[in-house]
Amino acid sequence: MEKFTKRDLIELLSALSDIDAIVGSDSKAVSFIYLATTVGKMLDISMEYAYKERSQIQNRVKNTTPFLDILKNALSC
Repeated sequence: MEKFTKRDLIELLSALSDIDAIVGSDSKAVSFIYLATTVGKMLDISMEYAYKERSQIQNRVKNTTPFLDILKNALSC
């Protein structure tokens, strides 16, 4: 089994945030930073630089979504 990183988690949370997949009790999409902070607390990991890492992920030129590609491949098996 592969070891995944916090950056992989941020890639996933970024994708979910970009499509407004997670909504609050008011039925409105939650912000990326709220989502990252909440998940970070749930998993007991620091998400202090999540927004900066998200920006780096969004600026990739090659291999733009490696973790999401792994998820897609896992679903197609």
